[in-house]
Amino acid sequence: MNAVLVAVLVIPALGALASVVIRSDRAGRVAGTVAAALSLVAANAERNRLRIVTALLDWQAPSPSLSGFDVVLAADVLYETRYASLVAGAVDASGTLADGRRFRDVRDLKAIFAANPRQLARNLLNQLTVYSTGTPARFSDRAEIEKMLDSCAADGYRTRDLVHALVRSRVFLGEN
Repeated sequence: MNAVLVAVLVIPALGALASVVIRSDRAGRVAGTVAAALSLVAANAERNRLRIVTALLDWQAPSPSLSGFDVVLAADVLYETRYASLVAGAVDASGTLADGRRFRDVRDLKAIFAANPRQLARNLLNQLTVYSTGTPARFSDRAEIEKMLDSCAADGYRTRDLVHALVRSRVFLGEN
């Protein structure tokens, strides 16, 4: 992919920073909710001899063709919870996992993850290990992690139980 950094925008009033990357081998389509941000993107694209199409969005009346844009600059919606469903409806959240399982939206993805609570708990334990010790769990820690999971299984892998198991473990205490 031939990509060129078109703009790095700082919008102090919104506390927003957005980086926009446009492919140089075709016209980029950028939509946004702040006219000043869009004009900066357009000016920077022109300076870099890139073709770009911009469109100003209004979340009160979102465009049905929003999915045709490569980038949507909409930092202001982060602070407007009433727009959450509009943004969610405008984004294609479907996908396929590496193992081939497909999902239509975030609810499907959550259901896939929830179907394997032990794996979810294992991942949480691994992330907690990194957070609490500053280092990832080693291959030699796997048996200890499985012991922690076994001890938390009966109660459904509650986060509290996982944290307690970790802080009492050899992994956390550094006893190898």
